Parts: sequence; structure tokens; C-alpha cells
Amino acid sequence: MKMNNKGFNQKPRAIYHLNLSSKSKLATVIFIIIFTLIFGTWMDLFVIGRIQMMTTSILTTTNTIIKIPLNCNAKQTCPSNYPSRFEPAISSSETCPDYFRWIQQDLKAWEETGITRETLERAKPKAHFRLVIKSGRLYVHQYDKAYESRDVLTIWGILQLLRMYPGQVPDLELLFFCHDKPAIWKRDFRQPQPNATWPPPPLFQYCGHREAYGIVFPDWSFWGCFICF
Repeated sequence: MKMNNKGFNQKPRAIYHLNLSSKSKLATVIFIIIFTLIFGTWMDLFVIGRIQMMTTSILTTTNTIIKIPLNCNAKQTCPSNYPSRFEPAISSSETCPDYFRWIQQDLKAWEETGITRETLERAKPKAHFRLVIKSGRLYVHQYDKAYESRDVLTIWGILQLLRMYPGQVPDLELLFFCHDKPAIWKRDFRQPQPNATWPPPPLFQYCGHREAYGIVFPDWSFWGCFICF
């Protein structure tokens, strides 16, 4: 470094100022990094807290809407303020059509003729019980005892359906077969045959078969089947 009469020139000062500027930039970068970390952590906690609050709110809302006890007790009576209708918080109108095509397929045999009283009664020899729903009340006439408690639990499940959706289940009458093997075979009800009776008798049961006309119904008997315990 060159010297003049007054000593060192001004270059060291320039280097000193350059060092100060670099330190300021470094401090700024460090501050930004720390601020970003703190802000990101706060955002994570805020979002997680909001999700937990929303989840708790949804669960609480769902649990408070359904206040209908599912208790199978012959002596149980409904409270005076029992709801006349059940309004679910989430509509199932978007998911129900997934099942419509199977219902229509099961009922296709009666699409043109409909189901008359005479047609229904022809299923009686195969049925374990007759079930009637009238004005929201359920009536049962038992013809034969089913295996274990399959008939009882099926009837109990329909009772819970009436209690879950009061006023929304229409009047109906059906005959139910509680065994697994089909009872109404297609080979016995072929339209071209002159001696065949058409349409086949409508009979609800748990299992379907491509060579049978059984109307499939959920097997709720697993709720109380001794094999499940």
C-alpha cells in the first residue's frame, strides 16, 4: 500500500465500509431466516389447531344429531319428545344411486306385471315370516323358526330403521326367507313354458344367485350370531 505525506490513503476506509455492508447483509439474511422459521411454525400450529377444531366440531355435531337409542328391549318406550322425523346433517342423495341399479336388477322380474296379492301369497310356503309396516309400526307373523336368531335380528334391524327414520319408511308388506340357499329358482319360472307360473313369487333373503329370483336383503343377523363372539 502506498503512502503519501499525510500517511495512509483512504483505501482502508473503503475496505472498512465494505466489511460493514457485508455484515449488515448477513444479519438481514439471518433475521429473515429466523422470522420465516418462526412464522412457518406459527402457521403450522394455527392450521393444525383449526383442523382439530373443525374435526371436533364435526364429530360433536354428528354425535349430537343422532340421539335415537338402538336398544332391543320389549319393555322400552319412546320418550315424549321423541323426534317425528330424522334429518341427517349430510345428505346421502349422491351415494344412494350407486345401489339403485342393483335394486332395479333384483326387481326386474316384476317390472311389467307388478306384484299382486296373489303373486305375493305364492311365496308364503317358502317364507319364515311375514313383515308388515303400517303407519310407522311393524307387525310380524312367523311361519317357521329360522336357524339360531337370524329372523329375530333381521326384524330388530328393521325396527331400528323405523326408529332412525321415523315417518319416512312407507307402508309395505313382504315375505322373508332366512336361509342362505335360494328358494325361488329361475328354472321353475320360465315365461315360454305353458305350465310355468309367471311372475315368480317375490321373496326376500340374504343371498342372491344368478339362477334364482331372490330379492337380496342385508344380513343383520351377524350382530348377534354366536360365531361372531
